[in-house]
Amino acid sequence: MIKTLYTIPAPDSLGAQIEVYGEPENAWYEWRIIDGGRTVRDTGTEGHSTFQGRQYGQAEIALRDALMFASGLPIDGDTPTDAASLEAGYAAKAKAEAARQGAGTPGSA
Repeated sequence: MIKTLYTIPAPDSLGAQIEVYGEPENAWYEWRIIDGGRTVRDTGTEGHSTFQGRQYGQAEIALRDALMFASGLPIDGDTPTDAASLEAGYAAKAKAEAARQGAGTPGSA
């Protein structure tokens, strides 16, 4: 059963929250940042070649990485984010989604 283990305010944010969730009985966890009902990033939806998500073995390590991401620090080779505002995260997500949709549309650039 999936449980939310931590919910804390994101650093340098007026309303965003970090959530760490997962299945303690299976020892896997993910994190997400939610701001105003919108998901800025959710590691559980990030696809990899053999599994879905990052599948952290400890909730606290997932929380550490979420705090680093929200603070603008790189995690696992990621590039730093703009910690002054999570709007940069929204813009990057919207751009990536638009690029994916555009790639599947004939005649799109």
